[in-house]
Amino acid sequence: MQSKPSEPPEPDSDVEESTIFWLRMAMLLSLLIPWAVFAAVALYAHDTSLYEAQRRMERIASIAHEQALRAYETQKQPAPETFTAFYRELANSEEGTMLSIVGQDGRVIARWPLMREGELRASPGGPLMTAIARGENRGLLRGVSRLDGVKRIGAFRQVGRYPVYVVAGSDEETALGSWRRQLYALAAFILPLSLCLAFISWQALRRTQRHIEASRALHREAHERQKVEAALRQSQKLEAMGHLTGGVAHDFNNLLMVVNLNATLLKQKVGEAQQRQIEAIERAVAAGKKLTRQLLAFSRRQPLVPRVVDLTELMPALEDLIRPALGSSIGLEMNVAAGTRPVKIDTGEFELALINLAINARDAMPDGGMLNITAGNEGESVEIAVRDTGTGIAPENMERVFEPFFTTKPVGSGTGLGLSQVYGLCARAGGSARIESQVGKGTTVFLRFPAAIAETAEPGAANDGVGQPLEKLSLRVLMVEDNRDVAMATRELLEGAGCRVVHAVQPDEALEVLGRDQRFDLVLTDIVMPGGMDGLQFQAELRRLYPKLPVVLMTGYAEKLGEAEAKNLVVLPKPFDAGLLVRTLREQQARAAETA
Repeated sequence: MQSKPSEPPEPDSDVEESTIFWLRMAMLLSLLIPWAVFAAVALYAHDTSLYEAQRRMERIASIAHEQALRAYETQKQPAPETFTAFYRELANSEEGTMLSIVGQDGRVIARWPLMREGELRASPGGPLMTAIARGENRGLLRGVSRLDGVKRIGAFRQVGRYPVYVVAGSDEETALGSWRRQLYALAAFILPLSLCLAFISWQALRRTQRHIEASRALHREAHERQKVEAALRQSQKLEAMGHLTGGVAHDFNNLLMVVNLNATLLKQKVGEAQQRQIEAIERAVAAGKKLTRQLLAFSRRQPLVPRVVDLTELMPALEDLIRPALGSSIGLEMNVAAGTRPVKIDTGEFELALINLAINARDAMPDGGMLNITAGNEGESVEIAVRDTGTGIAPENMERVFEPFFTTKPVGSGTGLGLSQVYGLCARAGGSARIESQVGKGTTVFLRFPAAIAETAEPGAANDGVGQPLEKLSLRVLMVEDNRDVAMATRELLEGAGCRVVHAVQPDEALEVLGRDQRFDLVLTDIVMPGGMDGLQFQAELRRLYPKLPVVLMTGYAEKLGEAEAKNLVVLPKPFDAGLLVRTLREQQARAAETA
């Protein structure tokens, strides 16, 4: 979208800086996400421990109340010893328990454990006397005892209509002891995990920085070479960086799957009071998914998953992604006409196309300008127009702008792949791309897509099944997954949905399991696994040995995803959520039943 400007001494470094930025963000998230999970679990467990302690004290207070009521109904003025022996036996059943009976005036009639000789009185301003003064005949207590200075959680009840109250309390330190031990164990697991992830990200960042430095040195040495050779070399550099970035993103996909599936499991087990902490985990997972998606989009290794999206929701959300690519001297206007019909595209590829067009527009407007992006209906299609006020494209170059590696930028400054990626996006969606340009006035790129059925539209960033109750299945599933944490979370989730799951680490192990027991309804397997046989080879072997056994594949690699889809296999692109997993298994179960 720009004519040839003067050749700079060094190539544009936006791509390298973007890679470094996202890798640093990845390293930061590798530290934050595990500790966000730790904090949420710790808060939930703390509240649960206190709640359980209060319920225990309520039960003990109820038992003490029944004994005291019988004593006062059979004796006009029961002696303190009547209660002390009973309280001693009752308190011994629960470590750290205190029991007492207190008059309405605050006088302690009897207590266990015993205190010093002399009259004992409850604090007039304490929680017990305050509740009595308000006329309450039962309730929960929490505070520091005036008598022994111990902080307790407790409950009290009035003994019938008598002006006396039984009080049961538990030492808060004792009540929270189990919670602290669990917390230390969880921290001992989280700390090395987060440090390991941060170390992996740091190593990837260092390797990327060294690779960028080497690439720049190579650019200086090859500065005088022909334009096509330089563009090809630049694309190879991006390919290598893409492999590295894609590998890091794949590791994060597994991490996000573990966090997301465990958050789903935790959400099913807690009450409404703890939903806020679970929602915080889900927000952190959503941020991690967005980061991973943008890393994969940059590296061109995002698994292509076309879906029907509503442009009125998707495009405004991309403004924050496009503005940094333009710089401060270029304005951005985006307008999506009301009633614009949905289209079926891969959102990650669409984001990359708009970023490529924005970068081209920025280079065409070195002194600043305006980029205008509009979308609207055109007959049975939807057309997106990207207009800049830049220098334009020379007429002799118009026929070649969509050719791979063709660029009007100086040697080393561009790959010639940006507009070819845009063209490929439109072609894969069944649409078209064209360019109109005038030298000195600007360029407009038109992206046209077939309109999709409105009823199937979904927001561009929607997650299948999030927040919806899981369907119940009755399947016997053989799961093949080498990542232990992903396997554990997936297994527990499927078992919660009613499945019986057998886990195998490698395809060879899974084949041994099937050799012993063929009573499985479905096989769920990862594609990329260390060792000899990968998921695609394993699927082919299963089809040969057990042709009626359904197989569902999982992967985070676009290359493997494309290979699997070319064979009409069922593939779940990582990271997927619980709803999509259960729904896919349900569909395969139904399909197998129809063909049986």
